[in-house]
Amino acid sequence: MRYEINPESIGLSAEELSKHFAPIGEEFGMQWRVHDTATKMRVVLMVSKDSHCLVDLLHRWQSGDLDCDIPCVISNHDDMRSLVEWHGIPFHHVPVDKHDKTPAFAR
Repeated sequence: MRYEINPESIGLSAEELSKHFAPIGEEFGMQWRVHDTATKMRVVLMVSKDSHCLVDLLHRWQSGDLDCDIPCVISNHDDMRSLVEWHGIPFHHVPVDKHDKTPAFAR
């Protein structure tokens, strides 16, 4: 689950909320984290040959609807390079050998 909490509504900072929530998370064996939405997320996009999802994400990013930093796009095909670079984002092509994917995953 994901919840977004307005800090003014509870009067706690992200650090204070983490401190107060920790016993609850421990009691129920939860894996959880608190992220301050005032800090932009860094998101690496990983794409294959089809463009529809990448085009949608890049449009949302460029329009400001997807408020994040995109340091690069990584792909196992070179097809989307020009689109990504047109947006000013570095593109990294990592070929994957279908018989031995380990080197590509390590890279």
